[in-house]
Amino acid sequence: MFNPGKGGRGKVAPYSTTHYRIPEPLKPTVERLTSVYRILVGSEDPEVCERLISSVDSAISNLGEKEQNNENLEAELIAAKNEIRALKVRVTSVTARLETALQLKSREGTKMKEIISESINNLKQYLIPGIY
Repeated sequence: MFNPGKGGRGKVAPYSTTHYRIPEPLKPTVERLTSVYRILVGSEDPEVCERLISSVDSAISNLGEKEQNNENLEAELIAAKNEIRALKVRVTSVTARLETALQLKSREGTKMKEIISESINNLKQYLIPGIY
């Protein structure tokens, strides 16, 4: 019969043990990790146990990096949304000026041309470079 190397109640585990308080939501994960570790210790291959600990440590250390990346991406998204709002306001303003120019009477043609020309130049600022 296979003995996974569990200590307690007068039995000594084949590895050092300690008590530790863990958050309740983490309990099932810690129990699974502990179970896997006990099985690996029972197989008497210390290198496999070290690889398990190393992979868990690596996964935990990557969490901080991923969290920071997520925060950076969220900040960039907020900034991009603000820029889009500002651009929409500017485009709306230019569009309103164009509509005003189109409503001018023919004797005001020079003024209309100036407004349209200025509006087109303003719109070109927001277009993808290389198209105009």
